[in-house]
Amino acid sequence: MFLKGNRVIKLYFGGKNMKNKIIGIILCMLIFSPVLPVASAMNFQTLWCLKNNSNSIPYITTDSSKITVKIVATITEVQDSNTLLGGAIHVNDTITGKYVYDTGVADSEPDPNYGSYLYTSSPYGFEVKVGNFDFKSDPNNVYFAIGIINDWSMYGSPPRDDFSLGSLNNLPLSNGLLVTSLEWDLTDTTATALSSDALPTTAPVLADWNSGQGVFIEGHSPSHPSQTFRIFAHVTEATKRNAINIFGTESGTPSTILPNHYNIPFMQFWITILERFPNAISILHNLLSR
Repeated sequence: MFLKGNRVIKLYFGGKNMKNKIIGIILCMLIFSPVLPVASAMNFQTLWCLKNNSNSIPYITTDSSKITVKIVATITEVQDSNTLLGGAIHVNDTITGKYVYDTGVADSEPDPNYGSYLYTSSPYGFEVKVGNFDFKSDPNNVYFAIGIINDWSMYGSPPRDDFSLGSLNNLPLSNGLLVTSLEWDLTDTTATALSSDALPTTAPVLADWNSGQGVFIEGHSPSHPSQTFRIFAHVTEATKRNAINIFGTESGTPSTILPNHYNIPFMQFWITILERFPNAISILHNLLSR
């Protein structure tokens, strides 16, 4: 049942007859076409998956507000006096990782020089990999924050810029060790790296930041919290990625991934319709699931 103006339009689909479903889909498109916003085929605002039997078609969003930044870092120090990491991580080892955020999130700090942005759901968060160890935000319990300070000064000290991000709720390592903190901090003592406290739409330009401890990882034994480990690393590369697919991984080039047997005119027609009317996806999903 759909409401259009003052009229109630009721659509009934008998059984699972595909002909009836297709007719219903067309009617839905005709009914809602005056009010559905038109979206560019290369700017989806909604992640969705059209299912056919057991096969899924993963789509990638190119919503510019959702940003993935990949990083590469070199370990500069390892503190692990209790050998919790089994001696598997060393100075000069390479760290690879990424963090995901959304520039559409509101700043919770009213101070115009200080931005505070919190994310509590997947796919947002921070993760890095060192050897066989994965340090990453818990996707089921995200607490990931980005802090930005523009022209900050304390007690008359020269102003500076700071960019920091951190994840407090993280998955345990494969050996059971708890990961209590994942951080990346950057500082510019010339206060020229930032022009506001807004979230950046690009990856940090590393040459603009002349100080800071870089990536910091900390954790401890689950049975002996006093037995801790710490890893410090210097970031050498930071690269922006725009696309995040339905599985939470990124792609350097926004694209649509389709099985070959969907590359036919009939399916391409419906794909075009759905790209043009993204808000009708939920209607189609309900129709096809009956």
